[in-house]
Amino acid sequence: MDLPSDQRRLLQVIFERFHETGEWPSVDDLRFELDDAGEDLDVPEVAKRLAPGYAAIQSGGGVARLTIHGVAACAGSQAELDDLVEVSRYAYRLYRESHGHARFTGVELAADLRMDDLRVHRVQRLLGGLPWDGGGGGSDDGSWYRIVNSDIVRFKPQTAAELLAMVPLPRRYDATVEGRTSTVADDLPVTPAVGAAPELGRRYPYDVALSFAGEQRAYVELVAADLKSQGVKVFYDAYERVVLWGKDLYTHFDEVYQKQARFAVVFASAEYASKAWPKHELRSAQARALKEKGEYLLPARFDDTEIPGVPSTISYIDLRSVTPAELSTLIQEKLRAAESPHGRLGEDPTVLEALALQQQVLATRTRVLGPDHPDTLGTANNLADTLRLLGRLPEARTLQQQVLAARTRVLGPDHPDTLGTANNLADTLRMMHERG
Repeated sequence: MDLPSDQRRLLQVIFERFHETGEWPSVDDLRFELDDAGEDLDVPEVAKRLAPGYAAIQSGGGVARLTIHGVAACAGSQAELDDLVEVSRYAYRLYRESHGHARFTGVELAADLRMDDLRVHRVQRLLGGLPWDGGGGGSDDGSWYRIVNSDIVRFKPQTAAELLAMVPLPRRYDATVEGRTSTVADDLPVTPAVGAAPELGRRYPYDVALSFAGEQRAYVELVAADLKSQGVKVFYDAYERVVLWGKDLYTHFDEVYQKQARFAVVFASAEYASKAWPKHELRSAQARALKEKGEYLLPARFDDTEIPGVPSTISYIDLRSVTPAELSTLIQEKLRAAESPHGRLGEDPTVLEALALQQQVLATRTRVLGPDHPDTLGTANNLADTLRLLGRLPEARTLQQQVLAARTRVLGPDHPDTLGTANNLADTLRMMHERG
């Protein structure tokens, strides 16, 4: 669409601030910036006339956000679009490797795709506009996470042009809600406020952090290499040289061993008990272990040295009879057990809160847009994915059957969305059969 010059200028000003900072500007900031530049552009008035589907600009000094199509309409936006293509392809790989249970964190994006903090921030704020984004939560320090929903199987763009073709240009629908008329923007990227959405079980930047003395590095390095080859996110100092360069290691290691790993493996030895850095790492791991209801600190021994603070009653692995490859296998089994749908994830009270939030969105879209609107059905599809992720297969099956019936009726049996739902339902039925 060929936008009027004042609308295009407003989009460009919003984009330039976003491109520079990774944050959406406030309407007041836009006014000040335009005034300082001597431009006579009435932001609220232009926003009212803005073509639908390009931006969500809140009145009263709120935030101005662009949709993916709004970003694409701006000069200099190729980097953002290319990053969304790369992240979409990354999400597809994760979805295939995890057999439909994929999610990723900002830290993982930065490490796996070699993105700097600014690029990660920009991607985070645009993900909500992609069909495969199933929502998420977390904080703004990189520990945020996003769930990959089943729409990713048909969303594999190779170029920015393909990406835009796969993301419908949003439309507006006028609906009356409780006696009031409201405008609902279809497919606008709704990214949760930082810290607002509860997490579906805590996801960590690292699956496991390895704490050891330098004398045992040769053994530990083999363990780390085997874990890495199996796709385990492992904190091993030799893999983190660039990340650690210039950091305050005392503070950073405390953060890693206390907050950033699912498990910490302590390689106990006489040298470990006597050295300053291992002691510091152990204190951080112990602080976390005191707060955990389940296992966190996993001790493995090279000798019989007692490690202060590690009770003798805690089960350990005797490394004198276990090879590095065997220990790697044991760690992987521990991780799989922790991620089991029957494990802590399904028992975490925040999961129920997250489900309630998704159910609330579904109820609102049903009321505002109607039960057969594509957005309503998309939300229901995402909710079914979450139920399946948590192992609540009968509920997922019921919801998927309802979505499949509605999409067949509204879109037709051969529509990609209908076929995607049918595929998801088949996966759920297969999982139920395997579980018995």
